[in-house]
Amino acid sequence: QESRPRFLDWIGFGALGVYVFFAISGYLVIQSWDRDPHLLRYAARRCLRLFPALFVCVVLTAVCLGPIVTALPWDQYYAHYFTMKYLRNVILLPWYTLPEVFATNPYKYTVNGSLWTLPIEFLMYVALCVVAIIANNRYVFLGIALASAYMAYAWALSPESEQFVVLESDLRQVFRCGTYFWFGALIYKFDLKVTLFNKYWILLCALIMVTVSFLDSSLLHYLSWFVLPLVVAYCGEKPLRFVGPWANRNDISYGLYLYAFPIQQSLVHFLPGISALQLFFASLALAGCAGTLSWRYVEKPCLNRKPTRPDPHSRTPAAASLS
Repeated sequence: QESRPRFLDWIGFGALGVYVFFAISGYLVIQSWDRDPHLLRYAARRCLRLFPALFVCVVLTAVCLGPIVTALPWDQYYAHYFTMKYLRNVILLPWYTLPEVFATNPYKYTVNGSLWTLPIEFLMYVALCVVAIIANNRYVFLGIALASAYMAYAWALSPESEQFVVLESDLRQVFRCGTYFWFGALIYKFDLKVTLFNKYWILLCALIMVTVSFLDSSLLHYLSWFVLPLVVAYCGEKPLRFVGPWANRNDISYGLYLYAFPIQQSLVHFLPGISALQLFFASLALAGCAGTLSWRYVEKPCLNRKPTRPDPHSRTPAAASLS
């Protein structure tokens, strides 16, 4: 037992998914800014990516799912303070409880525990924009990443640290999650894709992580700030042989992320004897369908309206007015 890899001492699978989410976000969002460093267009792109799907998910959960599973009469459910408060998730004020919803589940009352990450994600969008406007220099980004890592090490990850809540969010997560975001951005800023995106470097990183996992789980966590974004970005850039063409046209990741938690809770509510393996495959299939629908009917139509950088060679009046 003492010689086993200490991955579970370092991180749970849920937290690992969150860190992957932030790492790939930092890697992609900095590219979006560098392609078109315009404040208003950047803000519009980020809002169109984040809010429409979130709005639909929150409203569907509160208006449709909640009344089905609540133990309250419908009139009491809709009039309840918690129902109104849950809707504040659409403006990134996290609230996880609907009145008497999932009261008998092992994970009681929590409707969508994934929503806490979105205010932190949005704050990262704002912080990246501010840093890029002031000094869009790779060494500035390196300094920000190292400062975030230090704050995570010295405060946010400390067992003695206490919650520091602002607008319903624990600011320790700004450094716990944000460090992966900044190191993801560094992979692009230092153009590490050219030098490190090959199977030998990735294999070396994997071997280092496994070796360190036998020694010290806390050291593994610190090492992951750099290695995890590198591995995630490498895997994201590799073409998928069988689903590549479909995946290039359909980005269901955000919808999958939004709907997985309430779907899992619903399955446990309606099928209390479901096994962990059955829950995994059933929720993956249903959340994948929900993510596909979200992409097809909400996210993609909204993203088709996102502003793009005008062509400087265009002579159309519209282009001239935007330049």
